[in-house]
Amino acid sequence: MAATLPLIASQTVYLIFILSYLLLYPLLAIKYINYVNLFHRIAPVVDASEERAPRNHSENQNISAAIECWMNKKGFIQQGITLESLAMELCTNQSYLSRHINARFGQNFKAWINSLRIAESQRLLDDHHDLSLTEVAKQSGIPSNSTFYRNFVTVTGMTPAEYRRQKQSESETK
Repeated sequence: MAATLPLIASQTVYLIFILSYLLLYPLLAIKYINYVNLFHRIAPVVDASEERAPRNHSENQNISAAIECWMNKKGFIQQGITLESLAMELCTNQSYLSRHINARFGQNFKAWINSLRIAESQRLLDDHHDLSLTEVAKQSGIPSNSTFYRNFVTVTGMTPAEYRRQKQSESETK
């Protein structure tokens, strides 16, 4: 604009334009510098208050109740459940939900979901002797047989087939 202004306007208008820019640029620079300084003073206070805001007992009860309801509805069977999706479903913060799960269940999110799924598969193996292990895995929310076997052994210390045989022999002896 500064290059085309002398062609269109008179020399007086061009001089006024240059003087206004000479005043405007330092003003904008001062505002910017003050904003950055102000932001650096405010941002840590805002972040600290959001992260360290103490959760009261009723908020812990609310999230506990929401998690219990979600577990009763067997929400852990959904494929692709993530900490983010669960936090959105429970209307809470991801970091708070993660801390709550770690404190209450003594596991991180992934291990907790896997343990819920394995507990469901154990229930299915106990109650439905006619289901194949692949069907048990799918109904437990574990899509892959290899993942199912690996997680089952990690949680129970035995394969699903061994678990089923052990439970059947226990029921026959009773």
